[in-house]
Amino acid sequence: MNGLTLPNILIGVVVLFGIFVILREFFCWYWKINQTNSLLEKQNEILSRMLKYVEREEFNKNKDRFPEATHIVNEDVKLRLEPDMSTPPIEILERGTLVVFIKEGAIIEDANCVSAPWFYVKTADGVEGWCFSGLLKKI
Repeated sequence: MNGLTLPNILIGVVVLFGIFVILREFFCWYWKINQTNSLLEKQNEILSRMLKYVEREEFNKNKDRFPEATHIVNEDVKLRLEPDMSTPPIEILERGTLVVFIKEGAIIEDANCVSAPWFYVKTADGVEGWCFSGLLKKI
């Protein structure tokens, strides 16, 4: 015989079907991963635009009240009497608060994987103190 018996044909069909199923699963998985990445990139772009809009609105709202401001608070930041994380806070500045930079401290602190100096700042209410500059954004 030439090897084309019914059992050999069935084995060949089963092997080809198995290869088809495996390749189909691989390509479907690959397509889903790419589709998910594409959706996440679109989501990041939309969120970035929303954040810029919110920051601009907070800045515009507060800038009229405090035109000499030089920095805006990115995250809630603690205002302290001394440039040291162990010093108790005298006030907590909320995100969007405008401050005036007065001077830079000599100490550079590493907080949350950010190395930045301490800034001595003044708020619109006239409160002065030290804050970690890694949480401020120059305007």
